[in-house]
Amino acid sequence: MEEQKIVLKRALIQVSGKLGKLLQRDLDRYGLSGVEYGILRNLGEEVLTLSELSQRLLRVNSNITALIDHLEQRGLVERVRDREDRRVIRVQLTGAGRALRSRVVPDHNHYVMEMLAPLSAAETASLIQLLGKLQTICDQGLERPD
Repeated sequence: MEEQKIVLKRALIQVSGKLGKLLQRDLDRYGLSGVEYGILRNLGEEVLTLSELSQRLLRVNSNITALIDHLEQRGLVERVRDREDRRVIRVQLTGAGRALRSRVVPDHNHYVMEMLAPLSAAETASLIQLLGKLQTICDQGLERPD
């Protein structure tokens, strides 16, 4: 039984790597990394702080800052001061960012649905449930002090 769990760990790591490569290949059409896609997807019509984006994308603020700098240079996002607290900087999509988001999100979702089409509805539901349980186990492990 223990050996099965080691095999499971290897399988999860391998699938994660392969899935990441396939998803990145699709995003390459738009010149976006996976995290940049996540930023565009999360912003949508929202205006978020760097901290809020970091939390949603499970990244550190400094990493998000560099990515926002890059997306800002491309004209896809802009930094704006919070109306209520001028010390707070928020990020929002520009017109070009909204236009790109309106193309890339549905296209990427379609790609994912086609890629995972061989999974039945029951298999998909079971996998979602099992991965949710695994995520809870990981969250509990991360909450414990080192």
